[in-house]
Amino acid sequence: MKNRPLRVALTALALALPALALGAVPTPTSAAAPAPAAAASATTVRVMTFNIQYGGKKEEGENLGRIAGVINHYKPSVVLLNEVDRSLPGCKGGECNQATYLAKLVGMKASYFPIEHKEGKHWRGNAILIKKNYDFVGKVGKTRLQPRAGVSCYERGVIGAKIGIGSKRIVVGSTHLDIRTPGQKCPYDGAAPTTLDVAYEQARFLRKNVIRRPSCATFLAGDMNREPGSKTYNVLTSRMNDVWKTKAAQGNGYTNGFETGGHKKRIDYIFFTHARAVYADVPGKDKQDDFPSDHKPVMATFKVSAGQSC
Repeated sequence: MKNRPLRVALTALALALPALALGAVPTPTSAAAPAPAAAASATTVRVMTFNIQYGGKKEEGENLGRIAGVINHYKPSVVLLNEVDRSLPGCKGGECNQATYLAKLVGMKASYFPIEHKEGKHWRGNAILIKKNYDFVGKVGKTRLQPRAGVSCYERGVIGAKIGIGSKRIVVGSTHLDIRTPGQKCPYDGAAPTTLDVAYEQARFLRKNVIRRPSCATFLAGDMNREPGSKTYNVLTSRMNDVWKTKAAQGNGYTNGFETGGHKKRIDYIFFTHARAVYADVPGKDKQDDFPSDHKPVMATFKVSAGQSC
């Protein structure tokens, strides 16, 4: 399959902005409050990002009903998913991927990019779910991240789309960076030794080829496999804002590490620009059983004004 460069969906769609200094993190709360009329006309967008761990540990798809329950409970407008499997147990036909199945369970529309390959057995990737009264505007962008499999433990990709919300437009993207640190072995045979921090290199690729310089309401989310303060994080926040660095965020934002009882981490993010963060939270208590995955979802509510529309 020939991959359409994601910049068509995530940058060329009105994403050219006057230059921002590299390494400078824009502060979303520093802008002046909108006038009452502008605030009244702003559109509310609820974004969820969730690494669903292919729907279950023991058997792919066994927990999709529970994942659908989480989505239905929190009622996001847009869901940006990672580790979405291409197959369903006992399912035959052209709509047997977990993105399509989940979309039916929660009454949403789906777009899916299966990219991550594991030992020749599983294909999984990233997906975008949107409310039924929203629209995918134009072609959905899909691209492979560099470096690719062989240096990266798994093939990695990013899916991006312009979304129509009534008269307004936003741009969203879902990605999942690699786990591999310099010298780290992959959990399967076949990947060459590397001295690279693979997630960092993939973040640099994203910044140069995908994020560029957004000029309208843009959201990029997913499992970045790196914690705040890492080189990977600093690259991504040089062009976009981490919602957890705004006054809207509640709690510590930890999304991973609960299942082991060890180091709890914040590695799942919602990055944004040209929108106003209203509320952000990691739902649930500190028990992994609350969610059918080794990750917890991140939820954030934003306001998008007419002037921030894409």
